[in-house]
Amino acid sequence: MGRVVVVALDTFGDLVLRQPLFSRLLDEGRAVTVVVRRGYDEILPFLDARLEALAVDVNPYGEPDAEHWGRLEELGAALDRLMPEMLVAALYNRSYVDEWLLGRRTDLERVGFTNESLPASVLNALLPPDDPHRIDDRRIFSRVVRCPGDMHDAEKNRRLLGELIGRDPGDTAPVLTITPQLREQAAAVARGLGLEPGAYVFGSPSGIASTQLKAWPPDDYAKLAAHLGRAHRLPVLITGVQAAAPLLDEIVSCGSARGVTIARWIGRRGELGLLLGLIEGSRFYLGNDSGPMHFAGALGRPVVALFGGGTWPRFLPLAARSFVATQELPCFGCNWICWLESPLCVTRVDVATLEAGIDWVLGPEPDARRIDRGAPFDELAAEVVRSGVAATRAAVADLRGRLKESETDRAERLRIIEHLGEALKASEADRAARLDVIDDLNTRLGESQSELAVVETQFAAAERDSLARLEAIRNLERRIVEISSTKATVKRLIGIAARKTGVYAVLKRREPLARRVYGRLRGTPGGAVPRGRPARERPPDLRPSIHSSVVDAFVAARSMPGSLSVSSTATTTRPLRRRDFGPTMMRPVVRSRSHTSGLVRTASKLVRPTQAGGWMLLAL
Repeated sequence: MGRVVVVALDTFGDLVLRQPLFSRLLDEGRAVTVVVRRGYDEILPFLDARLEALAVDVNPYGEPDAEHWGRLEELGAALDRLMPEMLVAALYNRSYVDEWLLGRRTDLERVGFTNESLPASVLNALLPPDDPHRIDDRRIFSRVVRCPGDMHDAEKNRRLLGELIGRDPGDTAPVLTITPQLREQAAAVARGLGLEPGAYVFGSPSGIASTQLKAWPPDDYAKLAAHLGRAHRLPVLITGVQAAAPLLDEIVSCGSARGVTIARWIGRRGELGLLLGLIEGSRFYLGNDSGPMHFAGALGRPVVALFGGGTWPRFLPLAARSFVATQELPCFGCNWICWLESPLCVTRVDVATLEAGIDWVLGPEPDARRIDRGAPFDELAAEVVRSGVAATRAAVADLRGRLKESETDRAERLRIIEHLGEALKASEADRAARLDVIDDLNTRLGESQSELAVVETQFAAAERDSLARLEAIRNLERRIVEISSTKATVKRLIGIAARKTGVYAVLKRREPLARRVYGRLRGTPGGAVPRGRPARERPPDLRPSIHSSVVDAFVAARSMPGSLSVSSTATTTRPLRRRDFGPTMMRPVVRSRSHTSGLVRTASKLVRPTQAGGWMLLAL
């Protein structure tokens, strides 16, 4: 058969009461894994050695937070690895952990109790509407067990077992089993405290693991210890958790004041087996409603217990021989939310009643489960108390609702604050990154400014150089303009002189001779191209390219004897026109001897002979 996972995140006494359920499921061939809070898994080997434990660090009675959800996710993954066939929520007052574990595996068989006092979903009631952990409250269970809330938890477990196995399991009672080795170790501890095994009373008077309201009044307990010493020659050993040490010390002091020595022992984590051995080695249990009380009943020891009305009568002892004393009040079932100044159901129990119960337990009468409900309550007073309790509970319920709304609002505000905190952190990180970028840009800007200063210096130097070059170019342009003007004037002057003096007519008539002379001046012997050589193969002219027919004509004109004879008139000039260079070209431009002589002198200054036998124009 498959595996059953039982979620049981409550305390030692509750686990002991489920011992018949665990063992019967194992006997039916099921593998059973119990999900328990860490520390409470110590009891499982004493319930049944075949049980497997899955211990978690989760408080099912608080409100879930991010840390709890992380642990629950790990728990859910661990459960999935077990591949169970069935999930069982063993708590009658189920917690949000039970609901979440069952609600996430709707593909499995899910069994648990209905509880009319709880909301449809404990988990959803704790969470805001948009929380992703919310579940479908209609699908928490696939099968449910119905029973009254004030039914003894052992009977609830029996009905749950019947639902799981499909038949009535019969009468069941929890049993704990310890090893002979643990018995010997516990006997050694008892002897070390001056106690003889089987000849002492084991007590747990604190009961503050769940609530301080259960604690036994210290002087009343010391009175019972004194009675045991006087009437039955039995010493008392009291124990509790470390947090109960102050109360235990007070009881020991009260006993000393009455001349009674009360032994005290506080176990450490991992010493639960010694505790069980000390209980089994005692004559009976004397204490209040607690886990050790159920240990005693499961180990076969009689019980004398002081009870209050917080969960009455769900956890009455199941020992075959037991005596319970309480002061019954109309406010029983308060779940330890007491509306009185002190829990009268505990503090008003008469010590004499408990002494009588001790005497009966140690007497020869047959086993029974006796209950003393205290002094009778007047009907009118009871009605008044019931009315007051009802009003108080309504007020408490209203306050709880308001507190819950306030806590929900507070949680939402905290969530918003956390979100804003995260946003602020992100903003600060972004701001820091932006500042880094700004610093980097400032550094680069400084470097760029330095480079810009260098570039500006270079640009200024280049600009000065450019201006200087521009000025030089402008000077050259002016010289070129001057030279061009002078060259045109010289060329025109030569043409005029050639016509005025008749040289042009002579050259025209003697053109072949003029060409030979020009050829000689150009460096070509005879003025003609040598025979047998193509024109394209003529030797290159090595003289400056400034030579032209104008310059040669000017040189020829300069070599002529005498001076120009022109009529002496006032100097006048006019712009040159194209027709001035036409065939007639009869209009004189230079109208005075002095102006003509100046032009000739200017032209002669521009032309100089070269070493190569040619002429060069100095202006260029």
